[in-house]
Amino acid sequence: MEDLQSRNERMFLVTALFLNTDKTKQELENAVFQTAGIAQKYNCVLRRLDYLQEEGLMSSLPLGINHVPIKRALTTTSTAIFVPFTTQELFMAGESLYYGLNAISNNMIMVDRKKLKNPNGLILGTPGCFTGDTLLLLSDGTTISFDELVERKTDVMVNSYDLRNQQLVAARGYDACIVKKAKSLVEVELETGDKVRCTSNHWFLTRSAGYTEAANLRVGMKLIPDHEVKAVRMIELETEVPVYDISVEDFQNFQLACGIVVHNSGKSFAAKREITNAYFVTQDDIIIGDPEGEYYPLVHALGGQVIHISPTSKDFINPMDINMDYSDDDNPLGVKSDFILSLCELIMGSRNGIEAEEKSVIDRCLPIVYQKYFENPVPENMPILGDLYECLRAQKETQAQRIATALEIYVNGSLRVFNHQTNVALNNRIVCFDIKELGKQLKKLGMLIVQDQVWNRVTINRSSHKSTRYYIDEFHRARRSVA
Repeated sequence: MEDLQSRNERMFLVTALFLNTDKTKQELENAVFQTAGIAQKYNCVLRRLDYLQEEGLMSSLPLGINHVPIKRALTTTSTAIFVPFTTQELFMAGESLYYGLNAISNNMIMVDRKKLKNPNGLILGTPGCFTGDTLLLLSDGTTISFDELVERKTDVMVNSYDLRNQQLVAARGYDACIVKKAKSLVEVELETGDKVRCTSNHWFLTRSAGYTEAANLRVGMKLIPDHEVKAVRMIELETEVPVYDISVEDFQNFQLACGIVVHNSGKSFAAKREITNAYFVTQDDIIIGDPEGEYYPLVHALGGQVIHISPTSKDFINPMDINMDYSDDDNPLGVKSDFILSLCELIMGSRNGIEAEEKSVIDRCLPIVYQKYFENPVPENMPILGDLYECLRAQKETQAQRIATALEIYVNGSLRVFNHQTNVALNNRIVCFDIKELGKQLKKLGMLIVQDQVWNRVTINRSSHKSTRYYIDEFHRARRSVA
């Protein structure tokens, strides 16, 4: 009673049943005897349910119905001992997405992140890698080892597998490097006798299960294009050895000299799998920040819009774009002003930020620049960076002239890619911003402008109660650049 009153315990009526089955009556008697012996070792006594066999069988079935009139009262703590499940499962109903397998129970992990207190997430990890003597098959038919490739420090044309058309194509391989040092490796042996050593988490392209980690490969598995796994061995080395990886354009996989196709990283693949699942399971809008140009094949396959942002591109986005839902209150210009100040601060390249006088000049110009659009909010009236430049030049203060001079190269000079009206459709359900070709001078500016475009989309969707998923590949670069 003390447990029930002071320890928040509850009372349960419990019936513990053990069901023995076997092929013959003699084997069944032996099984019953062995079960009773095991119970006796733990000071427990098992009794046969004489004349209650049918009730006992029905009660043992997973129906939640007890026909046996033998019960014992137990508290919550005592009852919990009989629960056979010790793993914590995560399986949510609704628009849940697949996030892998429970390492203990091997059950699927299905999560609807929108229902969590914090729906944001990070895909972390170190790419799977190969030993330095692993040979890559180049598109011209020659081979090269990772050791030699890193020493050369040059890009190469490798064979890459186009999953959509199911054929090998030439693709540029770049940034071959030593990723880390490893002591534990997996050795995969093929039916040809060729052996490949890599870290356990590297992805191999299989015919039946898609990309599969090396540690999960099984004997007999078919590998694309036309090979079979003969053996998989775990290897522990005496000392750590460097392991290598390479990035590959378009399809993010490459062919080894032994003929099999492997993925060049696991993190991007996990993001692409989640994007694909979200596309088919939910109605959410999906936006992708792509600094390496990796997502074009996926976005194209799903009917999305890829916006290539570069000095030579014909795709333009306007950093001055604004909509009436840009802020939570009735003053969208207030929030937009903060972005324009950050933009000017980045353009001027001041370590200590722009001065208070310069902020005041910019803030004075913005209502003038946006006046025409607010009076008649049509796309043709949306201001561009050049309008802000002209307004600053019309001011008398020297601070205004200094800001205008800093803006000049982005308005009339060689970096004027952002001085245009937006000419691409941003209302597609999947939009990918490809900023791979932006040079060093424009990279930081481009990433900041992309973030503002994303915020524009989020505010529009928020007013219509629609969710927006934003995926930023190589997020550490975005954080380092924008911060």
